[in-house]
Amino acid sequence: MPPIERRLDLSAPPRDVYRAVTAEWSRWWAKDAEPPRAVGEQGRLSGGHPGRMTLEALALAPGERAAYRVSGCEDPSWNGSIIAFLIHRNMGGTRLTLVHERLPRPHSPGYIRAENAWTTRMASLKGYMERDAGQPA
Repeated sequence: MPPIERRLDLSAPPRDVYRAVTAEWSRWWAKDAEPPRAVGEQGRLSGGHPGRMTLEALALAPGERAAYRVSGCEDPSWNGSIIAFLIHRNMGGTRLTLVHERLPRPHSPGYIRAENAWTTRMASLKGYMERDAGQPA
């Protein structure tokens, strides 16, 4: 199935964007969040759609990439999916690309819910990075 992709151009440097997507989840993603600190460790978050879930860190490359596998999610369509944040320097700032793959087929209720959730969460991340005004679930 095609992944969900979202892109943000941010004025923040890559190291700050990396910190946000690996350590500062409670500032933009979910108020109740404990990110994993190393590859192979599990973190958790709860709030908004899709509700509670566990995220296992698959890749943590400072300033470049973070990837997580979803399990134990209240929305079963997210279980087994992979969420990756790809970070690239871009004209004095950073281009962040979210890729969420291994979801149900496009146009299914689970896929549509995931698209809507990422639209909201990425807007929150942009607000956090640019104005310290994230809106975590």
